[in-house]
Amino acid sequence: MKELLLFARSALENRPLRGTVFDRLYHWDSATWSRILEDARKHSVFGLVYQAVSLLPTGAPVPEDVVFKLVAEGESIADKSESMELASRTVVEQMARAGLHPVVMKGAETARFYPVPKLRGYGDIDLYIPVEEADAAVAAVQAAGYPIKKEADGSFHFKYEGIDVDVHTHYYDLPCPPERLPKPSSPEGTLLMLSAHALKHAVGTGIGLRQLCDLAAALRALDGQYDPKAYRSYCEEAGILRWSRLVHRFVEVYLGVPDRVFKENKCSPKPLMDLIREGGNFGHHAPFRQAALLGDSAVRRKVDTALRFVLHLPFSLRYAPRMAVSRFCELLKGNLKNETGRPS
Repeated sequence: MKELLLFARSALENRPLRGTVFDRLYHWDSATWSRILEDARKHSVFGLVYQAVSLLPTGAPVPEDVVFKLVAEGESIADKSESMELASRTVVEQMARAGLHPVVMKGAETARFYPVPKLRGYGDIDLYIPVEEADAAVAAVQAAGYPIKKEADGSFHFKYEGIDVDVHTHYYDLPCPPERLPKPSSPEGTLLMLSAHALKHAVGTGIGLRQLCDLAAALRALDGQYDPKAYRSYCEEAGILRWSRLVHRFVEVYLGVPDRVFKENKCSPKPLMDLIREGGNFGHHAPFRQAALLGDSAVRRKVDTALRFVLHLPFSLRYAPRMAVSRFCELLKGNLKNETGRPS
């Protein structure tokens, strides 16, 4: 993981490895490079490794077979991202013409914060619309000929040219009235949304490095645009102050983003790193999950979600008790959704 973090930080800063960090490359054997590529896939940050290696000077000690794999898979990620971006713009434009006010969120929104957006990669499109527009949005999508699946919370899902589109009536994954939180897509709102989204996965199925890279990329891109004191107050209002300290400390220590929100922050990022190491993106690679392949059984998927929630309870109750209780109530109601991990 430590090698992967070096490449992730290099890509986020958009500058090559150098000095003693660069010199380490000369000591890496084929097994080390294989582990880096495997970890990059597990955490869905392969594009960042491709970018970081591309930044290295000519003659850098990167094995030829590694370069070949990086170029082939990296270019594939870039091509798919460009198709996704086009689809996202088209769907938003179609909804806007119907008088709706969609807001792009999660992966599609976050990609723009990266130095090379097309290498962030994402697998579906997430949109937010005000709850009062939900019925009109459903009608517009159905009128366009797309079958939809409604969810218990008022959101819905459909496919656009084979691409999953999730339309949410809530912008934040937080047990807090939205009127007490910042406006969606404002600088503070974007950061809070990304932090809350990472937290939802941390207390649920599991979290990978990509969600932390998303927050790091946004913090860099929005530096000077958001108010640290206001953002901190929103974190406190939402009941995620302890989590916020932890996640900001993580991106400072491992991804090099100065903590302008919790300047006195000295907490250890190790508990979050342990969780990230455990399961990779969405927790799909956790040992206990690999031991029981889920197949297409909805019941088995729900059992798996419940198991992972219980296993993460010590972490959840320590860093975000309000979120833990809220997610537990949702679990009891049987309304946990989208936990099988369509990339976002």
